[in-house]
Amino acid sequence: MLQSIAQAILPAIAVCLVYGQTAEKQPAFDVASIKPYSGSGGGRNGGAGGGPPVARSGGGLRFMPGRVASAPIGVTARRIILEAFHLTQYQLSGGPAWLDSDRFDLEAKAAGANENQLRQMLQTLLAERFKLVVHRETKEMPIYYLVAAKNGTKLHEWKEGDPLPAFGSGGHPNNFRDRGTMQRLADVLSNGPEVGRPVFDKTGLPGVYMFYVEWNEGEEFLPAMQQQLGLKLEPQKGPVDCLFIDRIEKPDPN
Repeated sequence: MLQSIAQAILPAIAVCLVYGQTAEKQPAFDVASIKPYSGSGGGRNGGAGGGPPVARSGGGLRFMPGRVASAPIGVTARRIILEAFHLTQYQLSGGPAWLDSDRFDLEAKAAGANENQLRQMLQTLLAERFKLVVHRETKEMPIYYLVAAKNGTKLHEWKEGDPLPAFGSGGHPNNFRDRGTMQRLADVLSNGPEVGRPVFDKTGLPGVYMFYVEWNEGEEFLPAMQQQLGLKLEPQKGPVDCLFIDRIEKPDPN
């Protein structure tokens, strides 16, 4: 999940992106397979470990060192584009109906590639296999800044090798848990139905954290997040870099 989407606020510009037509070779996977989804699906859409349902129609992608693969329920072309360009759902427009209805099994490998490199390779795959052509424009829209609450955060930085805390002892029926950067949390919140607009990290916290929020039926997630994590969403309005689909085709199975 992640190139910072906070860097997506740029001066107004419209740039046509047609990959594969420049002299410079685009980064590509060593091997990549994408086929129509063949599984039976199942599972629920939600935040990692439960919690606020995340608007991830069509499954998602899992990024691992040197490898990216679709979720067990497959992945839609729209989700691949969102992940490749590291966008929120509000930053992508256009495309045919099958972008959200057709699912695919995707697995691709590139030895030694990190997550940002894998995303760039996904862009190349989209251009070559889906014949994707897009352009960028800047749109003024409502956004949120993820900031520390008045009395500061209640987070503790997690270091590699630290034991994982035991969560879930409060007995609340709803919970959200995740581990990652503040940008990771902003990404998850951006795709959650309770938020309804892009979220940009403005906490200034560079580390990796464990996130855990629990709440009762009838309560709302965002107030619980502010109380338990010391984080809040500050409404703003500003320019957001958006992607528009000019052309896309279904890929041949391979």
